[in-house]
Amino acid sequence: MKCPVCGHHKMVKKILDETLSYGNQSLTLHEMRGEFCPSCGEGVWDVESYLRYTETQEAVVRSGRGDVSARACGRKGIGGSNPTT
Repeated sequence: MKCPVCGHHKMVKKILDETLSYGNQSLTLHEMRGEFCPSCGEGVWDVESYLRYTETQEAVVRSGRGDVSARACGRKGIGGSNPTT
């Protein structure tokens, strides 16, 4: 894979821990997999890690805002509403 930022010809596969923070809330995701550029440091998560990251990011932001509602998250769309139910 070529780096999407600097164009370096070879990304390096790595498994890393990633900490997400918002306000006074933080959470560490372990064993996040992706490919990273040795030249500029840019990274691209694999699909599973990307989904974990985005879902956790939404939860951390909601928690930081004081909204811990389960309906505000999920794969049904933003706000968790599902017009078919």
